Amino acid sequence: MRVNFGSNVGHEFETPPQLISRLKIGREEFLQRLITSLILDGPYPRWNSHSTPSSLGTRFLRSLHQLSFDTGWEGDDITFVDELELLGRSD
Repeated sequence: MRVNFGSNVGHEFETPPQLISRLKIGREEFLQRLITSLILDGPYPRWNSHSTPSSLGTRFLRSLHQLSFDTGWEGDDITFVDELELLGRSD
């Protein structure tokens, strides 16, 4: 199915029912994938990918930051990482 989101006209996106039936994932990962795709205005990225949010995605993240933190927004030059690879624990 061809679904157009914002400036990403013509890219192929799975519908939510297609996504959940293909991957057999739980609610948390399902929502994570949908929100990430909306923030990026594109397909879900590979694990540990550094991506640039769309302008609407940046606006969403800025609003979420303002609701969550007392500190100011540090600017729109940001990198979005859906799944971050953490270093091993040293304890």
